[in-house]
Amino acid sequence: MNRGNLVALLLVVGLGAFFYLHDVKGKPIAAQQEKQQKRYFPDLAKKDIASLKIEKFGTPAFTHEMSKENGVWILQGAEPVVLRTSSTGQAVKALVELQKAEDAGDVSSKPEDFGLDKPSYKITLKDRKGVDHALLLGAKTPDDSGYYVTPGPGKPITTIATSLTELLDPATDNQREMSPLTFEPSTANKILIESASGPPIELALTKPREDSGEEIENDEGMSIQDLSEEWKIVRPEAASADAAKVRDMLFNWRNVKVGRFMKASEKAGFEPSTVKLTVFVDRQSKPFVLDVGQAVPGKPGLYYARRTPPNEQMVLEVKDFKLLEPKVAGLLQRHLYVFQPEEADRLEATIDTFKTEAVKRDDLWNVSMPKVAKDKEDAQKTAVADLVWELKNLEWSSKPDAKAIGAWKERASLEVWDSAKKSLAKISLGQPGPGGQGAYVKDGAGVVYLVEKDPYQRLMDIKLRLEGKGPAATPAPKQEPFVIPGKP
Repeated sequence: MNRGNLVALLLVVGLGAFFYLHDVKGKPIAAQQEKQQKRYFPDLAKKDIASLKIEKFGTPAFTHEMSKENGVWILQGAEPVVLRTSSTGQAVKALVELQKAEDAGDVSSKPEDFGLDKPSYKITLKDRKGVDHALLLGAKTPDDSGYYVTPGPGKPITTIATSLTELLDPATDNQREMSPLTFEPSTANKILIESASGPPIELALTKPREDSGEEIENDEGMSIQDLSEEWKIVRPEAASADAAKVRDMLFNWRNVKVGRFMKASEKAGFEPSTVKLTVFVDRQSKPFVLDVGQAVPGKPGLYYARRTPPNEQMVLEVKDFKLLEPKVAGLLQRHLYVFQPEEADRLEATIDTFKTEAVKRDDLWNVSMPKVAKDKEDAQKTAVADLVWELKNLEWSSKPDAKAIGAWKERASLEVWDSAKKSLAKISLGQPGPGGQGAYVKDGAGVVYLVEKDPYQRLMDIKLRLEGKGPAATPAPKQEPFVIPGKP
């Protein structure tokens, strides 16, 4: 390449880079900066806000002051009220990002022309440094879609294109946290359960979560972050906990309904406790405590309870009585193997005398043997995925003496590997358990377990689809991935 061509090439590359940085990448950044500068509070972010005060000057006048404490929004007063984190968080976000719609008038305009000589509301955001950021709201705009606003006397008057209805005329009962748990369950890292039915149970994450740096605010508290995280039982005995069962417990408590809130002056049977739940969560120094007391006399299923912080008393409708009598056995890790089904990359299985092999390509299972008709291939691929789930869902009830069960009668064997050719799970399914209950299973190390449910019939049903003898339309598997209890 001669020097002239090289110079021309460099010019083309340079112009291309300039076009990319200026037009392709630069325009969105410039648009975002312009949008930011149109805000009333361009230097504020939602995470900076420590409290919010709404003052209504009309009739009836009120002052509502909300502050974020220990990760939850609290309406301050003689008896503080926990508000739904998402609802209040969304209101704060809307205020922080509130943009000026258009200028209203000029230098000759008077505040009384816009109802700002006697404002209807004052909104004050206080940041973590203690600095107030206020807006005065005057009359509504002619189309009732917003308000005339100003940051203060002598400041420019503009309009906002939002009514802020829930914020400016709040119905406390509609904003109140109606779950006994006030925290996001997926942020829990340590749990202490004390009950009248047994010794205290303490659970903890085996390793801390990575902090994403972002707040988690979910309206129903139903966010799930990491299905692969692991929990351990610290007491009454050291053991591995089943993370799914720990999640189920928290979500089941989250779904318990508040029958009604009680006045602080009401006398109720809080002592002795039926069960007390103390939960430490990410980023917060104080734990959340739910203390369930005695049953309400004459009303089955209703229990007096209180939660902190702040201290709120309530009556709970408890339908799942297992929550009131927690057992270590209900939280133990009893799966023969702990892995995520998507990790599986290769499978070999023998069911009776039938053999199958499959590998994963582009996240889909491909069966190398046996071959089936074209219209049965999808059902066959799903059948392999079902086999993986059968392995994952095996739970043992006891570890019997191998010598006591007699000669081993293998009915099936399965093994799956990951993409690094590491065995994730390997089992040999033996004879049914005593009285036909459950089944004996050997793991890859030859340890014998008695599993709670005999998977043999399920394996035989899957075998039909693997052979291409089942229906072309794939039936829904009985075992499903973890879903939030109580949610469709």
